Amino acid sequence: MPALWRDRIARLLPDDLVADLATRLYLRRDWSRTRAFAVPGENKGYIRVNLAGRERHGIVRPGEVDELLETIAAGLRTFCDPGGSPSISCVERMTRMTSHGSAVARLPDLVVHWGDYPAGRLSRVSSPVHGAVTRLGVGSGRSGNHVDDAWAVILPGPSRRRDPGRPARITDIAATVCGLLGADPAGLSGTPLLEAPA
Repeated sequence: MPALWRDRIARLLPDDLVADLATRLYLRRDWSRTRAFAVPGENKGYIRVNLAGRERHGIVRPGEVDELLETIAAGLRTFCDPGGSPSISCVERMTRMTSHGSAVARLPDLVVHWGDYPAGRLSRVSSPVHGAVTRLGVGSGRSGNHVDDAWAVILPGPSRRRDPGRPARITDIAATVCGLLGADPAGLSGTPLLEAPA
């Protein structure tokens, strides 16, 4: 079914049903030929290798992973928006971003950081190597315009900003809410960013 038809039908169905159907369609692929796949995400792109011994139907041997990841990253970096700006600001390997030992195997292998142009306004991107990729429909219905440092906690009445001594993180949201409500933030990894006035 063409993506445009899927998009029109999805707009008529309840959100929960659309999410369930999208998951089923996403997982339907020929794993015997799929060397890597995109993992659904919000503010970043995520790519996972179909690694033998890790994935149920893995076909990529461990010795092939580095070359495959570099090929994918190099290819992604060739895409540009219609105005000529890079579509991708950088591609990072998860193993170089975190030191969570064996837990890294549960995460995507590549993290794709999008360019600055809002993705919701793009109709296509192109690459001198891979050609043009045209948007067909709106995907999941999510905007795709998330950025790392753009979120807010709204508190009625006056409050003071607390400086955590580092850039704010998304994990600070829960700690901030707990702090403002007087709830115990024990066990949370974030730091409260606001103080309610005394």
